[in-house]
Amino acid sequence: MRANLIDWEIHPIVLNPFLTFKKIWGIPDKHKPFFLYLKVKNTEIMSYPLSQSQLSIFLACQGLNENDGNYQQASLYRLPDSVDIRRLVAAFEALIKAHPYVLSRIVLEEGMPRIEDHSTDEWHPLVKEITSIDEVRPTFCRTMNLLKDPLLRIEIYKTKKGNYLYCDLHHIIFDGASTILLTDHLTRAYAGEELPPEPLNGFDIATREEAQRQGETY
Repeated sequence: MRANLIDWEIHPIVLNPFLTFKKIWGIPDKHKPFFLYLKVKNTEIMSYPLSQSQLSIFLACQGLNENDGNYQQASLYRLPDSVDIRRLVAAFEALIKAHPYVLSRIVLEEGMPRIEDHSTDEWHPLVKEITSIDEVRPTFCRTMNLLKDPLLRIEIYKTKKGNYLYCDLHHIIFDGASTILLTDHLTRAYAGEELPPEPLNGFDIATREEAQRQGETY
């Protein structure tokens, strides 16, 4: 368990003349420098063991160069013109709410990798207007830094020639079988169906496995 001991207070973060109220909240301003403040509440973040499969993947990812992209499942989709971007965003938000395990983050505790539960984090897919998808292609399939980066990227790009969806999930939280389930649930969420919460998640499986390894029959 890792505790964040910052109480409910307002803390000045940075004085940045390039940030404006209009850019962040859509509120017109005179583009003057201002202090950006962050409110952080007292929270506890639970961490769990990695499964043996996850630990093997974590170790295999050490030392990869930034363009390897190994152990990541990345896809770029050209969206049909009939896709409603607002409905797609809402569908992804519902999907992640039903499967919050994909928000997990890797941390080191006493030198050992563990996985943190970030299921209560607020999450939204990136939606960005660009001139061409070629502008962002160099950022695709970049090797994730497992101790710094989120383990998923869901990004929607709106261009003059059409809209694109980029998905990149690390194999530590996602596998081939997951693709079928999440695609089905995304389709159902886009259609307006309410998704049920998952009955079993990766934390449960890894914790159960750890208990079994410590048993006499292992």
